[in-house]
Amino acid sequence: MEGSQASNVIPDQARIGGTLRTFMPEVRTAVIARMENIVRHVAEAFGLSAEIEWAMNAYPALINHSKQTEIVVRATKGVVGADMVLSERTDPVEDFAFYLQTIPRMLLLPRCRREPSEYSFSRIRLQ
Repeated sequence: MEGSQASNVIPDQARIGGTLRTFMPEVRTAVIARMENIVRHVAEAFGLSAEIEWAMNAYPALINHSKQTEIVVRATKGVVGADMVLSERTDPVEDFAFYLQTIPRMLLLPRCRREPSEYSFSRIRLQ
């Protein structure tokens, strides 16, 4: 959130930034419409105006294709055992998502631990 640099000044403008991620394009469309509506009406309630600038060139959701995912899960269970295969939903931001929009494929994220861990591919804590 950006506004005035001084704590005792009410700024002419303010800016709020953030990230929107959804697993389904239709949910993204609905959330965008709802946010536009809320922002417009809250601003109008205070006699102000507001707008949202969307970066529509953002990465799409990475959604594996069902058939390819079933094949890989079955094969992986056959190699490492069913207890070692987790089918959990993650939200990686990945160039591969663009391929998945046109070519039926799936992204596999191998892990190297049996027990749950607080560490993941996107979060590494250094001490």
